[in-house]
Amino acid sequence: PAHADNAYFGVHGLSYHDSGSYNNANYGLYLVYKGITGGFYDNSFNRNTYYLGYAWEWDLPANSAIDSVSLMASLATGYYSAQTPYEYSPMGALSIKHSFDSQQGVRLAYLPIYGPGPASYVLHLSYEYSLK
Repeated sequence: PAHADNAYFGVHGLSYHDSGSYNNANYGLYLVYKGITGGFYDNSFNRNTYYLGYAWEWDLPANSAIDSVSLMASLATGYYSAQTPYEYSPMGALSIKHSFDSQQGVRLAYLPIYGPGPASYVLHLSYEYSLK
């Protein structure tokens, strides 16, 4: 079952775009509490992005590589352009988490990109610390 009691904060880190020339240092902070997630970071266009959404997280069977998988859906600011002149854009991510111990871990997220541009996806790395 999906977690209903997750509580952690994270530090956004580096990203990789599959093509194009984008900002890959997407530093920022986020908080997840009982699925509700919100945060901010420096986006791929070197603009501030603020987002609010919901994250579903599922534990995986015990193994040494991946502890959980998550799906996040949110609305984000900072991605407007001539082709997409909207202040708010949908943002979704599928991610996996590897824990170092009961409170610390890293998350690798896959974010599909829609709209015009050379990149079709982003891989993003973040650090997380549990508040439990």
